[in-house]
Amino acid sequence: MIEGVVLESTAFAEWHIFILWIRAITETLKQVLQLVAKGLTNKEIGRVFGISHNTARNHGNSIIEKLEVSDRAQAATIAMPQGLISMTD
Repeated sequence: MIEGVVLESTAFAEWHIFILWIRAITETLKQVLQLVAKGLTNKEIGRVFGISHNTARNHGNSIIEKLEVSDRAQAATIAMPQGLISMTD
C-alpha cells in the first residue's frame, strides 16, 4: 500500500508542475528550456536570442523557480515527458 501512496504522490507532483507551467511559463522561457534540454550553455542560448549570457542565466533561473525544481536538468527532464518540449524541435 505504501508504494501506491508514493505513486499517487509522484503523479500529483507532476500534475502540479504541469499546472504551474501552463500558468507561469512564457513562450520565451519555453524556448529557452527547449535549448537547455538540447544541452546549450547560457552563453550559447544568449547568442541564439541576441541577449547576454547573464540574461539567459536569469531566464534559466526563472524556469527553475516557476517549475519548483532544483536545476536546469531537472526542469528539462520534467518538461519532456509532459510533452511541453521536444528534442525534435
